[in-house]
Amino acid sequence: MKRQQLHPLSLLLVILLLLLTKHYWVNTMPEYLLAAAGVFITGIPHGAMDHHTASFLHGTRFKLLRYLLLYLFSALLYLAVWFMFPGFAFFLFLVLTAWHFGETDSVCFGEKKVPPILIFIYGWSLLMWLLLKDAATILYWTDLITGQHQISAQLIKALTAIPHLLWFAVLAVLVLYMADRKNWLPALFFLVFIFCAVYTSLLVGFVVYFAGWHSLQALQHLRTSVFKRTGIKQIVRYALPAIAGSLVLLVVILKFGAGGWIENNGLPSLFVLLSVLTLPHMIQMHKLYQFRFK
Repeated sequence: MKRQQLHPLSLLLVILLLLLTKHYWVNTMPEYLLAAAGVFITGIPHGAMDHHTASFLHGTRFKLLRYLLLYLFSALLYLAVWFMFPGFAFFLFLVLTAWHFGETDSVCFGEKKVPPILIFIYGWSLLMWLLLKDAATILYWTDLITGQHQISAQLIKALTAIPHLLWFAVLAVLVLYMADRKNWLPALFFLVFIFCAVYTSLLVGFVVYFAGWHSLQALQHLRTSVFKRTGIKQIVRYALPAIAGSLVLLVVILKFGAGGWIENNGLPSLFVLLSVLTLPHMIQMHKLYQFRFK
C-alpha cells in the first residue's frame, strides 16, 4: 500500500479504536495526556524548523539573530493580545488556523494551485466540523479561554445555527476538488477519518487531526523541500531547541497569565501556547507554499 493511502487509513483505524474504547478514556486523565502528548510530540516539532525554512527561502540574506528577534517579537505581541483582549485573540486564532490548515491540506492530495478563497473556506469548514459537534463543550472551553460568556454564547449560537453536517459537505466537496485522480482513495480515507473523528470527543478529535494529520503532513512537506529528504532522526534533533523554548514559554504563560483560568487549567494554557506559536509559524509556511508554487 502506498504511503499516501497508509497515513489516512492508519488514522481512520486509530479513530475507530478510540470510538470502540471511548467509555474507558473520555473525560479522564488519559484524554488530557493524549492531547498534551500530541502537541509536544508532533505539534510543536512541526513548527520547530521555521528558522531552517526561513534560511532555505532567503539563502545568503538570512540572518539568524534578526529572524529570532522578529519571531520572538511577533509571538510575544500576540501573547500580549491574549492577556489584554482574549476574545479578539481567540477569534484571530480561529481565522489564522483556518487558513493554515487549509493551505497545508490543499497540497496533501494534489499539486494544483487552489484559489485562496477556497483554501480559507476549506479550513473554516474543517474547523467548524471539528469544533461544533458538541456545542455545549465548545462554549465551555470558549468561556474558559476568553472569560467573556456573553460574546462566546452569541458566537457559538450564530455558528451552530448552520446545520453541522453542512460543514462536512463543503469540506468533502473541496477535498475531492483538490485531489488528483490518483489520490482519490487516500482522499476518501481522509474524509471517513474526519467524519468519524468528531464522534470521539471535542479534544481528542481535534488533537488526532492536528497532531496525527496536519503536523505530520507539514513535516513531510518540510522534509521534501527544505531538508531534501533528510532522515527523521536529524529532523527531530533540529526540533529539540524549539521544544525546549516552548516549554519555557508555557511556564511564562502559566505564571503571568491574567485570570484564574490560566493558573488553574493546564489545557487552556497549552492552547494559548499553541496559538502564540501559530502566528510566526504560519507566516513561514505560507512563504514556503508560495515558493513551491512559483
